[in-house]
Amino acid sequence: MDQHDFRRRQLSAQHIDPLLLPLLDRDQEQATVYLHQLLEMDAQPVIRQIIGLKLRVTFTEPLTNAARAEADELYHEVLLRLVNRLQAFQQEPARHAIHSFDRYVAKVAYNCWHKHLRDQYPQRHQLKNRLYYLFTQRPDFQLWRSEGQAVAGLSHWQTPLWLQTDSARLRELREDAHIFLPERAQKKLTARATLEPTVKALFEWLGHPLEFDELVTIVARLLGINENALTGDEDVLELEAGQKLTNVELRLYLRPLWAEIKTLPRHQRVALLLSLRDERGNGLLPLFLTCEVASLTDIAETLEIPSDVLAERWLHFPLDDATIGALLGITPKTVSSLRKAARQRLNRRFNGQRKKTRG
Repeated sequence: MDQHDFRRRQLSAQHIDPLLLPLLDRDQEQATVYLHQLLEMDAQPVIRQIIGLKLRVTFTEPLTNAARAEADELYHEVLLRLVNRLQAFQQEPARHAIHSFDRYVAKVAYNCWHKHLRDQYPQRHQLKNRLYYLFTQRPDFQLWRSEGQAVAGLSHWQTPLWLQTDSARLRELREDAHIFLPERAQKKLTARATLEPTVKALFEWLGHPLEFDELVTIVARLLGINENALTGDEDVLELEAGQKLTNVELRLYLRPLWAEIKTLPRHQRVALLLSLRDERGNGLLPLFLTCEVASLTDIAETLEIPSDVLAERWLHFPLDDATIGALLGITPKTVSSLRKAARQRLNRRFNGQRKKTRG
């Protein structure tokens, strides 16, 4: 037995998931091929199942669907984190050991989801903290764990009732969060004064528990918390009015656009790409990656930002002008001017070229 095989046996004895041991193959090319297979065959289904359930979207829907675009952004954030961890494992397997790869993938996916909610929806996050306090400190309420998920309900409910998390009433509630409340109660509803009695009334009307995240969503709707407001048209990269593109059409649209963006001066590229957003305020930079128009390395090189720094900021896109300004060492006002100049140049060169092509 050579030293390499002896090392792998030692790692197996340390309860490292055997699924990961081929990553330590002496042949780096084979290890890289196996890494891609591991992500595609073992990690991808778990990530898509979790994110799809959370966003109530399937990955077969077109990328022009806002929820699907959001799902793809989260999906690639999870992949980036997994790749970083697996590469660290290859370098120092004992230090970065993973005992169960499937469980670790699920953990990373849930962590990315919760971070996404915190970053994108701060009011929702505050509400979630208040509800968590309610369900852990008030005797009428209780949280259970089911397959790694928190399930909320009334404390006097016992198994198997708390395993039921779907019903016709819940489907009605998803359509209209106010359906169980009298009109006078709706007018008086506030987060602080009526949160506890409202949540209790909701469960009494519903008759069964809810996944905690869905409870937060329903209560947020009751309170009128809506953090998907538009942020202003100037920073929105728009397709033609009313245009709906298939995946193939979207890719054909983005490829020449990406080529033109790469010809912009560096500060204009950064000011534009890091602030790109759709009509809902969601970042559009990941779209170039998900449509296979540009790789992560290509995006990093275009921005002239190290790949690891780009990966750390991936979930925070789009960035505001102050953050971009700090990155470039310029004022927010200058960032706005650079972005405007970039958009004007793209309109002249890219859209003009498309009209010529059509003509």
